[in-house]
Amino acid sequence: MEKLGKKLLWALLFAWLLGWSSQGALQVQAEDATIYLDAAAGDDTRDGLTPETAVKTFAKAVSLMPENGTIQVKSFDKAAGIVFNKPGTLVIAEDLAMQGSGVGITLKKGTHLKVADGKTLTMSGYGKAVVVEKDAQINDGTYKFTFPTNGFAFVISGGQIKGSAPGKVNMDITNGYFQSNSADSVFENLTLNQRYEGDKWQLYEWNGFRAVNSTLKLYHLPVYFKGPVTLDGSTLSIDGAGVSYQTGLNLDNAWTVGQYHITNHSLLEVKNFSSHWRGKGITLGYGIKMLVDNDSTVRVTNNRNGGLNVNEGQVTFDGATLEGANHSGSHFGVQNKAGNKITFLGNSRVETPAQASVDNGLSDSKRDYVVLGGSHLVKYDDKYQSGKAIPVNGEEHGNERLSLFTLSDSSVSQLNVLDQNGAAYTYLVANPSSDQKKHVWVPAAKVTFQVNEVSAVFPDGSAADKEVLGMRGMKLSDAKEANGAEVVIPGEPTAASGKTFAGWFYKDGEEEKQYDPQAVLTKDLVVYAKWTGEAVNKLVAYEINNGSGAKPTIIAGEVKEDTIQIVSLAEVQKVNPAFETVGKNFTYWSTDKEGKEKVEAGDFVPLNGKDAVTIYANWEPKKYTVRFSANGGKFSADSPFKAEATKDKFTIETDATGGEVAVAKEKAEHGTTLRKFTSAIQVNGINEPNKTMAGRDYHSIYYVDGWFGDSYYWYSDPDQNKTASASASITEDMTYYIKWKPDAGVEEIREEVGIQGDIWGRSGETSSQKEFHVAGETISFTGAVKTAEIKEKMKGIEALYPTDKTIDLSELRSSFTATLTVPEGVRMPETAKAKAAGMNGAFEVTGTKIQDRTIVVDFALKAEKIKTYADLKQAISGTDEYLTVTVDGFELAPEIVDRKMLTVTGTVTGTFHSIAAVTLEDSTKSVKIFDFGFEATQEPSGKDEVAQDDATIQFTVEGRVPQEETLLGDILIGDDTEHDKLHEVKKDEEVDYTGRLNITDIQDKINLLAAAYGGDLEAIRVEGLDSSFTAVFTLPDTLDLQKDSKVTFTENDLFEVKPENIIREDHAVTVKMTLKKQYSKFVDLQKDVNSISEYLNLTISKVKVRETVKAEEKLTVTGQVDGSFRSVAVSAGGKREFYYYHWTAKQDPAGRDVDQAEGDMDTIQYTVVVKKEDTSIDPSGPNTPEKPQNPKKPASSDKTKEAGKRGKKAPKTADARDGRGYMAVMLLAGGILVMNRERRRRRSEQSR
Repeated sequence: MEKLGKKLLWALLFAWLLGWSSQGALQVQAEDATIYLDAAAGDDTRDGLTPETAVKTFAKAVSLMPENGTIQVKSFDKAAGIVFNKPGTLVIAEDLAMQGSGVGITLKKGTHLKVADGKTLTMSGYGKAVVVEKDAQINDGTYKFTFPTNGFAFVISGGQIKGSAPGKVNMDITNGYFQSNSADSVFENLTLNQRYEGDKWQLYEWNGFRAVNSTLKLYHLPVYFKGPVTLDGSTLSIDGAGVSYQTGLNLDNAWTVGQYHITNHSLLEVKNFSSHWRGKGITLGYGIKMLVDNDSTVRVTNNRNGGLNVNEGQVTFDGATLEGANHSGSHFGVQNKAGNKITFLGNSRVETPAQASVDNGLSDSKRDYVVLGGSHLVKYDDKYQSGKAIPVNGEEHGNERLSLFTLSDSSVSQLNVLDQNGAAYTYLVANPSSDQKKHVWVPAAKVTFQVNEVSAVFPDGSAADKEVLGMRGMKLSDAKEANGAEVVIPGEPTAASGKTFAGWFYKDGEEEKQYDPQAVLTKDLVVYAKWTGEAVNKLVAYEINNGSGAKPTIIAGEVKEDTIQIVSLAEVQKVNPAFETVGKNFTYWSTDKEGKEKVEAGDFVPLNGKDAVTIYANWEPKKYTVRFSANGGKFSADSPFKAEATKDKFTIETDATGGEVAVAKEKAEHGTTLRKFTSAIQVNGINEPNKTMAGRDYHSIYYVDGWFGDSYYWYSDPDQNKTASASASITEDMTYYIKWKPDAGVEEIREEVGIQGDIWGRSGETSSQKEFHVAGETISFTGAVKTAEIKEKMKGIEALYPTDKTIDLSELRSSFTATLTVPEGVRMPETAKAKAAGMNGAFEVTGTKIQDRTIVVDFALKAEKIKTYADLKQAISGTDEYLTVTVDGFELAPEIVDRKMLTVTGTVTGTFHSIAAVTLEDSTKSVKIFDFGFEATQEPSGKDEVAQDDATIQFTVEGRVPQEETLLGDILIGDDTEHDKLHEVKKDEEVDYTGRLNITDIQDKINLLAAAYGGDLEAIRVEGLDSSFTAVFTLPDTLDLQKDSKVTFTENDLFEVKPENIIREDHAVTVKMTLKKQYSKFVDLQKDVNSISEYLNLTISKVKVRETVKAEEKLTVTGQVDGSFRSVAVSAGGKREFYYYHWTAKQDPAGRDVDQAEGDMDTIQYTVVVKKEDTSIDPSGPNTPEKPQNPKKPASSDKTKEAGKRGKKAPKTADARDGRGYMAVMLLAGGILVMNRERRRRRSEQSR
């Protein structure tokens, strides 16, 4: 037994040694699953189990790695031809840059490639960097592939690129792409960014793949898939900017048949394939089927001819979105082939700009564009492509053409509609379009409203039937728009006959029923107005009489006995604006269709016992003036315009260029062609090219041979951009222009020149500041253009020629157009008049006109005396720094809102043209044609303080309305305010009236402004200060001013009354008080305002009572005071604020006229009463009138004391001798004044 044990031990030892000698290395145990590879520092004699014992070669590492083990790679021992053929994982452990050719790494079945976190594998220059065979994988990591011109980052054939979480595999490819040879290839949690640099691009022409939670962005890589693609929660974006290829994504000629599926919030985007003339986004062919569902999106934008094109196949959107924009063709479409279809189901959406006809889908067959659900933001156009943009509802519902409705209620998510067979179906629309509205394609039912009475019209004045579309199966009110038009139920019609509207009705078989607009629409309906009562008006039916079959326009006329009056065409067109005939002018009315019995507007025509009469319009063709312009040249003597045989058919004129214009004496009828017109006037040679028809220095006539026998010889614009065919209809006054081309050797110099402009109001020095203007104020605006750039450009002409040569100029012309556009809130002047300045004889204003809210001013160079460059230089250099045009007469609208900003904008454009010629030493000529265009932008120093950009020429006005305030005023005789007793006067007595104005409110306002500022008042400047008050005394006829009546005014430091501001009339005196000084500092103004104690008095002396007055007659003098204050206050920091007050005086309650009308608390007035004559006087004795005496002052009163505080005499309101009762009234009045004064004092203290 012991021997047997020893033999077994030796056998085992021998077997172990045999194994060592045959393999030459130590085998790694299965539990040692990681091998380390380091080509730089490794050694194949090591075990590879640690980084320190790493092996050197990949082959050694693979041999040591057990199946499903891992190789940690620091570096490879070779640049290419690395084949990983044992199941396991290759981990790039460090940043690794590999460069080579051919195939870099091949991953066989069961193998994996990944990159350690934070590291990058960079592979450059390979034909195929990584080959991923079936059941092999690329896993987490950052991969960067770069190629000099082209190459494959990876080629995958049924393998997987799979990250452990979204974005865990990151690939960046420059100047290369990838290849999938099997639709079974899977991309999961992959982020891939691919691009070609510069103008390089490549076509991907391989199989599809399945992408899950991945993002693939391709640039300059149009794609031609040969097999199905699935995007599951993934994005595939293809950007073709600059690629001249006709299709961004082509699904055609499949190697592998199957469905293309875009699902689970995926995005398929194809954009910017616009360089190729046939560029388009996505094309389906070969019976391909595509399903887009579960809130996924297909986005095709900026692809020139179109977006999604179904050439052969089917696309279904089910709860998904199709977006398109910026195509010259439709955004999607279906060709007419069996089986083709694009279908929208469920809560799908179609998003386009919905602005143009191309913002639509198309079906060539008109039956393969099917909509059964969703919101569709498209532009409705049933005429586009002959009606191909209108979808249907599918074979099941009869392929009925649908209408586009916008729902009234966007919260509605489901519609129950009826097809043309009356069958109901459900239309889902849970999601609104990007405009937050819901637009649905559903069957329509039409409701036609008829006025049903010859004289009846709808509220808009029309009589034609009105058709209103609704959704069949829904209420009319459920939609607010139908096919781009608002859904409006017509209002109640009215009948000129006087009949009464009784409601809308319709016929249900033979039964008449009243129409209910809230009823569900189930079919088309004709609704008619029902009328009651008899006709009470006589009518005229105006027939347009042009063969159109239009209904007559009915108007009630003025009736005299059995006749009715005819109105003018203008009156008829007010009722019916469409009452006109294209290409014809109205001539007259007639009572017969043939026009034999002529009548005129205003005539009365017989009714012959009827309720109405018919009048017919008569028309004649419009005729137009036809001109032929030599466009700066002159017609030759043998041209049709000057030849002896035909010259009498034309008038030769000269235009602004100095060239000749031939005007045909006979006019062309509307719709005729140039060829027919020249034939009719029997002039040959106009339509045929003739290079000698006209001449122009240094030019020859240009023409092109056209198609279909037309030789384009004439142009319809002076810039010769649009050829004028001899076969085109003439529909307006026409000028045909010859086109010229410069002779050989003549140089054309064309340039667009930037110049600077500005706008200002009161002064150019403050043009950058907004200007304050008050409601109702007139304003002037000045537009200016700086001449520096113009002068510099003229100098440039001289520099092109020898300095010692005379530069002859011909065809010299230069003109400018300046515009001023004002906003609403500024009223335009009645006439356009412009005052020019700075032109100094070089330019002149040639025209001024008003166009809507714009003033257009044209001015031009006075070129007639300029023959050489020296003349031009002298003229231009003599202009000022600015050429200006000022337009007066604008007015700030009285209804303007306070602080409304009103911005005036302007433009200045101009041209300069001349031919400059110099004779050189060899007698040849150097000829140059100069054409400059000028366009102005804002001059920087004048840039508006509220401008939003640097270019727009603008000036801002701030509209202001006054703050309305009230002052207290009174009229006195002496000190008597006459508030409790009428003042008595005698015949022929002379009295002095004093108007008194309490200015404490003005003082309060000034002091409040000072308190609000809170800073150093010395720093506040005032600008444009203007304040004045106007007082008007109105006397009755029984009071007269005397020649020596005088007006005196309280002496003060603020206001004065100048002699020229006193206007005397027979029974009125108007006095204007103005500021004594010009103020620039606020403190000076405040000081002078506060220097006035309380009142300003204005006294008119020697107002005489007429002798003819009667005893006890009352004579009332009234006063009015109106004043204003306006100024701009400028703070130390430069902030500008406008203040504007308007004061109106009303009666001081303390002095209210005892005879004042009840309830009148405002009118300032003073009433005197004529004394009774004293009959006790001896009539035989002398009658010496008593001299009026001032009553004595009361010994003491509150009013006297209060007035004494301000150094004033208290006015007496009654005679001091009137007793205790009257004294009590005086004391009461004085107490009221003291209370009022105390209130003002407290307000003043609070404001401080």
